[in-house]
Amino acid sequence: FNTILVPRFSNTNFVLLGFRFSGIAAWDRETGEAIRIRADDSNPTSLSRGRITHMYEGRDSLLWVGSTSGLDVASLSDGIHEDLVFKHYDVEDGLPDRCISSIQEDSRGRPWVSTENGLARFDRATGRFRTYDRKDGLANSTFLMKAAALDSQGHLYFGSKEELVFFHPDSLGDNPIVPNIVLTDLQIFHKPVSIITDQDEVHRDVVSIPRSITYLDTLELSYQENVLTLEFAALDFRNSMKNQYAYKLKGFEDDWIYRDASNRQVTYTNLDPGEYVFQVKGSNNDGLWDEEGRSLVIFITPPWWQTRLAYAGYIVLGLCILIVLWLLQLKRLRTRHQVEMDHLRAERYQELDELKSRFFANISHEFRTPLTLILGPIEKLRQRIAEKELKQDLSLMQKHASRVLDLVTQLLDLSKLEAGKMKLQVSERNVVPLLRGLVLSFASLADRWDITLSFHSDLEEIRAYVEKEALVKIINNLLSNAFKFTLDGGEVSTRIGVNESSNLGPEGELEIRIEDSGIGIPKNRLDSIFDRFSQVDSSETRHHEGTGIGLALTKELVEMHKGTIGVRSREGEGSVFSIQLPLGTAHLSPDEIVELTQDEDNIPPPDIPEEEVADVEGPSRGTAKPMILIVEDNSDVRLYIRSYLDRDYRCLEALDGVDGLEQARKQIPDLIISDIMMPNMDGNELCKELKTDECTSHIPVILLTAKADMNSKLEGLETGADDYLTKPFEAAEFQVRVRNLIEQRQKLRETFQKELSIVPSEMDLSSVDQQLLEQVMQLVLANLDDQEFKVTALSEQVHMSRQHLNRKLQALTGLSASEFIRSIRLKQAAL
Repeated sequence: FNTILVPRFSNTNFVLLGFRFSGIAAWDRETGEAIRIRADDSNPTSLSRGRITHMYEGRDSLLWVGSTSGLDVASLSDGIHEDLVFKHYDVEDGLPDRCISSIQEDSRGRPWVSTENGLARFDRATGRFRTYDRKDGLANSTFLMKAAALDSQGHLYFGSKEELVFFHPDSLGDNPIVPNIVLTDLQIFHKPVSIITDQDEVHRDVVSIPRSITYLDTLELSYQENVLTLEFAALDFRNSMKNQYAYKLKGFEDDWIYRDASNRQVTYTNLDPGEYVFQVKGSNNDGLWDEEGRSLVIFITPPWWQTRLAYAGYIVLGLCILIVLWLLQLKRLRTRHQVEMDHLRAERYQELDELKSRFFANISHEFRTPLTLILGPIEKLRQRIAEKELKQDLSLMQKHASRVLDLVTQLLDLSKLEAGKMKLQVSERNVVPLLRGLVLSFASLADRWDITLSFHSDLEEIRAYVEKEALVKIINNLLSNAFKFTLDGGEVSTRIGVNESSNLGPEGELEIRIEDSGIGIPKNRLDSIFDRFSQVDSSETRHHEGTGIGLALTKELVEMHKGTIGVRSREGEGSVFSIQLPLGTAHLSPDEIVELTQDEDNIPPPDIPEEEVADVEGPSRGTAKPMILIVEDNSDVRLYIRSYLDRDYRCLEALDGVDGLEQARKQIPDLIISDIMMPNMDGNELCKELKTDECTSHIPVILLTAKADMNSKLEGLETGADDYLTKPFEAAEFQVRVRNLIEQRQKLRETFQKELSIVPSEMDLSSVDQQLLEQVMQLVLANLDDQEFKVTALSEQVHMSRQHLNRKLQALTGLSASEFIRSIRLKQAAL
């Protein structure tokens, strides 16, 4: 045992035995039983672990247990048992040392504790210890174990290593003064700050404050001044070295930190921007604390990028970024949707093309047999018939039947290429004479249209593996296309050469370029120029006819040769088609190469519709035949119409509406036959212009069109047309309608010449003709007595030239202007 205690004030029969290493044993003197009170590190209310040095029972039945780990206190009022609740005191509570030497109460019941480093008195009110050491007059602060006593006069005795310490507790006066706490110094980055006055200059490298830190309640520092040191002091100088301090920085730490008088500074480093409150309190030498203490509000201003305005900007920027990302995502989704829709649309177009190709392929097979049966008999009839007019009709029939047969053949070729049934059969040949012959076969057409045709080759011999029939179709299609879109006086050229360096084959490539100075291709149509059934001019009144399969077939044939084809064009400046075909045999399989048994040099003639304008007027105007103007952009249709009219009428021809209007004003025909769908000016516009012009308003107009619906007919008749025929028309019906309109005009002339009194409003005339005739008659009647009133005066007053007035009156009345004036005067005299 290390110490023994027999409790005096608590009602118990136990004797307490303090073990050196194993806690406390309570021995019951009556029963002989023992209770062990052990230390438990997991239980903060258990006995502290350490060597028991002294045990003492106070008058209030409190058990004071001193050990090498501090002081433990438990109440014995409820008896002694294993689960006694202890409160632990350590140096943080004011003990001068953790190793307890002895415990003794004074006459007032105040516990005194001696340690190896001084003497302490427990204050029950504050729960803390008042310490006495050498600073209070003790000669020796190291006290011996269990060396403490109290005499009858109230003196306390404590034994130390060198002397006996005794005193009366009442002789030790307490210090009742609560000290004021002040801040005495401030340092930034361990450097003192300067105080600004009105006369002082502010140095950039020195931190300044408006007045002493002692009198400041608020301190504002920048984010770069975040390392600061504060010094404080308690204004009590009675044994000031025993003053105690406690501080904390609210916003940075939560618990009070205690310091003695030897360390009155605190340093905070790397403080984040924000608001802090530094609080410090202190006690005097007797442990009397200034609980209010001293406070200093510290503001660490943030950098500009951490200010509220900056955060507002970040929020706005973040929202903008989110909006941009949302818009980008929305755009991406729209693009993806558009791509999907384009893909679906492309699939539908592909399916539609396949359906078209399949349909045309199937119907083309049905066309070939009847076309063959048509062409054969036509050829026989042409050989048997000698009459020029009938032979010309048969030639026209044969030409267009052959053209239909060629279109059917192209459709079948496309369908074979699509199905993969067309096999490439190439042979080595000199392509220069072949291409020269193909180009020169268009010479007569070039002469007819006044187009300069040229052929250029860098070499006289270029050996290439090609299929002759396919190459002929390629060149014919491209040249035909060039001639279609080249105006009179233009130029079409073909150039061929060899490129040594090529991506198509190791032996180079054959390049064929066909250039024209035609109307060009719009930029937005270049990507679809080689698509099936695609046409540059898709309007109903386009200049040139076509099916949209020629260039598609050309591209398929070029690609079948493992070549490429491209086009460069600018609208109004012409086009350049470029073909590259690989030389050698590296790109060919053995079954695609055949031996050339006979190199035919015969070049088939190009299938180009003859667009020759036959401006034949027939008999002179001195004959009695009426004059008819035929306005049609297709030369074959013009020739077909003339074949029914040339015998009885004088025929003029016009290429389109603009040409027709010009000739109508110049020639004043008796009848105009016009197609509706024409380039530059269609038939409806032409009819409007004719019917609103005084010079031509009297001319009957027959409109021809392939549209047979009622709306199209009404549109034509509303423009002022006198008759309307749909294609194809019956020749007999056509001739009857022409004859009726001309006879109707002739009857009007005869009526005017026979009747003595004529009222223009009663005649079958247009409003323009009626107004003109009434005006002319009124002018003649108003000048009956004027012998000098002649044709010149009349033409000036109706604002028409003498020639036009003569033609107009001749058409309406059958009389010239002078005859008309004479006729009116004679009729007035007869009346």
